[in-house]
Amino acid sequence: MVTSREIARFHHLTRKSSQSISAMLNFLYTNRIRESRFGFYILGTTPFRKCDYPHHYTIELIDQARGLL
Repeated sequence: MVTSREIARFHHLTRKSSQSISAMLNFLYTNRIRESRFGFYILGTTPFRKCDYPHHYTIELIDQARGLL
């Protein structure tokens, strides 16, 4: 489980970029997009604060894409 802020921090991106990352992850999760070109899919998401934001995302690697990462 990871947050968009943690992803941004890991890749040395600005704090503001976490909003874009979160939007993308929410889109992938809501539309149940599971394509090997992304290399992962969102298995689930849960809020970790009372205001329902930010979210923890459960990210699962796609087997066929493991060699691409």
